[in-house]
Amino acid sequence: MFPIMDSVDFHNHILTGNNMKTFLNKHPTMKKLQDKIYNDTVTRGPAYTNEKDLHFWVEDESGKIIDLDKKQLMKQSMFGTEDLVYQPFSKEIQNDVIKYWRKKYTAFCKEIPYSKQLKFLYGKDTIKQNCQLRALYRERRAKQKGIKLKVVAGSLGFRQPNGDIFWEFG
Repeated sequence: MFPIMDSVDFHNHILTGNNMKTFLNKHPTMKKLQDKIYNDTVTRGPAYTNEKDLHFWVEDESGKIIDLDKKQLMKQSMFGTEDLVYQPFSKEIQNDVIKYWRKKYTAFCKEIPYSKQLKFLYGKDTIKQNCQLRALYRERRAKQKGIKLKVVAGSLGFRQPNGDIFWEFG
């Protein structure tokens, strides 16, 4: 359903964090997904970020969220607080988005030697834009150890002192 990026495009977008608008113009299927995401999230109230983006995390069988630690996530936002709010997208959108990024993750595993994957996924220069790949990596590693994790796509926000939620991602 979704085209796989060629090697050069993959490196330009994923490895260097190219501008999302340029990426969406070259990949109309992802643009359609982004529009669905935007339509799904605008009903939540004021969205303080102007990005049509998303956040991925994993959950264990009890529903415990596994993501970067709070301090790492807070550093990614001007309005980061310790009160994190996770909101999954609708099942339909999650299925489409996760399917799309599973294909990208397969390409990532072929393009990046295993010895460099962790540095790429958790490096200070690349940590912000790789939650999708990081969640899929965690799922795969857990499966190899016999642990079941579920990948979730949605929004990540920070509850502000006045109670509003700043939706940084998604």
